[in-house]
Amino acid sequence: MKKLIISTIVALAACFGATAQEKGDMAVGVDLGIAPCFVKGGGTITNVGIGFKYQYNITDPIRLEADLEYWLKNKQLSVFDVTVNAQYLVGIAEKWNVYPVLGIGIGHISQAGLSWDKFLLNIGIGGEYKLADNLSVGAEFKYQYMQDFGRLPIQIGITYRF
Repeated sequence: MKKLIISTIVALAACFGATAQEKGDMAVGVDLGIAPCFVKGGGTITNVGIGFKYQYNITDPIRLEADLEYWLKNKQLSVFDVTVNAQYLVGIAEKWNVYPVLGIGIGHISQAGLSWDKFLLNIGIGGEYKLADNLSVGAEFKYQYMQDFGRLPIQIGITYRF
């Protein structure tokens, strides 16, 4: 699993770095959030998490995002996921954007001493406010599906554009 995650990160960084030509097309950021999890058989467990992201604008409105997130252990459940999301930015005011989120990835779930990897799908909505030319704050709400496991991550974050 570690080799797969590292390989994915290196491949994404190489692809994004190779195509980035113009100033302002890339950004890095950090997110904090909560994620209520719906476990097969009923019940919910809420994890607190931290995430790191790398963004690349393909065009003015279309952005790709590579995400690494770790959701801290609660009731013997923790999750680490690696995702690639596509976002379509819609300007609703001078400094405000909203966007749909659609993504795929791999989730590594650990619970009660057992662990497994699952294919992951994201769908959601986000928004961001530009504090300065290179600094934004934002929030996202999405549904994340993995076989026999679903969650609703709600995150806030800050992004530095360069």
